[in-house]
Amino acid sequence: MRSAPHSHFLRVRTLCSLALLLLAARLHGQTAEEILTTSQTLYINSDSLSLHVVSAHFTTRNRDQEATDEKPSRPVRNNRLLRTEYPSRWLMLEQTVKDDGQPESNTVGILSRSPSFPPVSGTLSGTANRTRTLTNASFTSRLDRVRHALLPSSWWRSESDEKPVALQSVEKRRDISRDGYTAWQISGYDETTRYWYLLTINKDNHQIERSIARREILPRPGSDTGNSKPDDDLFAATDSDRSPPAKSTDFEIVETVFFRQEFNPALDKASFTASTAAREIPVLDKADIGRLTDNRNLITAALGIDQPPAPDSASDAVAGNDGDDASGTPGKKGGKAASRTRNETPASQLLSPEQMAGIVLIQSNDGAATGFMTKLRGVDFIVTNLHVLSGSEGLTFRNLRGETIAVGPAFGAVGSDIALLRIEKAEGSLSASPDVMKTAKIGDKVVVVGNRLGSGVATQVSGLIQGVGPTLVEVNATFQPGNSGSPIFNLTTGEVIGVASYAETRKINIEATYGTAARKSASSDTEIEKRWFGYRIDSVKKWESLDLDEFNRQAARIAEFREFSESLLELVQFRFGSARLHPRLSALFYNYEDQCRRMAGNRRGLMSETQSFLRTVRSLAEASSRELKPETFYDYYRTCQYWENSITAQKEFRSRLVEALKQYEANASVIVSRLSSGGR
Repeated sequence: MRSAPHSHFLRVRTLCSLALLLLAARLHGQTAEEILTTSQTLYINSDSLSLHVVSAHFTTRNRDQEATDEKPSRPVRNNRLLRTEYPSRWLMLEQTVKDDGQPESNTVGILSRSPSFPPVSGTLSGTANRTRTLTNASFTSRLDRVRHALLPSSWWRSESDEKPVALQSVEKRRDISRDGYTAWQISGYDETTRYWYLLTINKDNHQIERSIARREILPRPGSDTGNSKPDDDLFAATDSDRSPPAKSTDFEIVETVFFRQEFNPALDKASFTASTAAREIPVLDKADIGRLTDNRNLITAALGIDQPPAPDSASDAVAGNDGDDASGTPGKKGGKAASRTRNETPASQLLSPEQMAGIVLIQSNDGAATGFMTKLRGVDFIVTNLHVLSGSEGLTFRNLRGETIAVGPAFGAVGSDIALLRIEKAEGSLSASPDVMKTAKIGDKVVVVGNRLGSGVATQVSGLIQGVGPTLVEVNATFQPGNSGSPIFNLTTGEVIGVASYAETRKINIEATYGTAARKSASSDTEIEKRWFGYRIDSVKKWESLDLDEFNRQAARIAEFREFSESLLELVQFRFGSARLHPRLSALFYNYEDQCRRMAGNRRGLMSETQSFLRTVRSLAEASSRELKPETFYDYYRTCQYWENSITAQKEFRSRLVEALKQYEANASVIVSRLSSGGR
């Protein structure tokens, strides 16, 4: 199942508007978007801010940490004081602390900027102070690296007039109420920072009480251990500097507890004098550190941020306090589900025991999915999605009694995301509709049964048929990762009409879609539309025989091609520290930088070396694109609509990157200026 995050909320600029929003919050129940709007407005409408927070930062390599011997990196805990007087005055101080809350040393990291002095970064340590001057671009990069791990980008006032990028895929996860304390927990995705956030927001004042931020660190085969930060610059780390070498996808996780927040405080020059302000960093104790979540529960909560919350959750715990209620953590197709408390009464089983006997639970090394047994033209098969098989190793197929099902030859639908695997005898009584157009009607009741969220049990979610197309059926049964390959069963006809395949989430304009009247009654210009689709088996005209080993080798080739493109994108976007981690680029970067050092001060020489470097990178990009020949791949990879597996989409993306590199070749001064200004 695939989904794309989208969301929207209004930006309000005046304190008067903020007061109205807070009043409205007390008069009626707010949507998640309205809650975020009110909280965001509180922060960006303050001309000055002073925040005291404690953060824990670490990486973990696996969504299901208990399934591997690998352990997450040791958390780095920081006691931070952040002050700003918009637009140009900033001070950030940071001390690394031990488990008991005491500083590990007397060193304090500093990052500051003011109208009177250039930006600086470094450390204070008694009389041994070490700082260095930064360019504005380098300062902003370091500042963003820290503040965006604390709060989404739209909680910080922009230095330009651009509207903040809204959080997407917003979900209200639960209400918290304990001993007079009430709060919401809301999750969302920030395209600017690439973090998923879980925010705990105080209901009384809309201040952020706690945040958990998580983003993926893309694997770079062959990379060495993460770079450590220079001793004289605690803010100079790149995204992966504290990470172990990536063997699979790493996840960077940052939890922050907000101890003291002041909005529009009276700040003077001394407030931004590092040596003076350093004495104001509050001293922590073990109880303060205890407010941070322990590793196991934090991993569970962080890796489940992008999954829908459990309905009517019985737990109202705040992450980090006793009684944690963690979200599910599906992997690529729906990994092993984490602990989740439910108190709703499930609907009665809609499939008969004979029909349920046909459900197949699929597990692989990187996730879980679903299939079902049926007969097609008198032959017994397991039906699932091709994307379930793609790139998956260690596939196992089990019935609901836990028995392993041996599979034989595999086949893929030409022009569709459906796979068949021959089996000796199909169990159960699930039958596929021979002609969906003749039997199914919009409004018919359906049920989708499968391995939802990779839980290892067959659960059901019901809905209605929303639409029928030549190759697809649309339903409003809200299937989730792990349901890939589940049968979409028409309760009216008693037949399977499709294979649950993907979800689509998009932002639509209310006025353009529903009219002016609808817009006037809405709280936003846009709304989020979610749709669920399954491929029709009856519409498949041709099947292609699959060698699963070759099918997975082709998936690996596309993944390698895609990873190189992502590194090229890092280069094009001037994120050289990330780009150089790719094995195809690391040696080129080393040689290029070595030549640049030799030519220090020789701008013409630097321009020539830069053009040569870019030309070599472009040649590599073009050569690998020529090597990826669509005609040598299975139909699924040639016609797939999923961006990550589509050869067509990947080659188009690469061609745009090549064009960007050509433009940089012609204007090498852009790269030279960026490097000389600290844009590494």
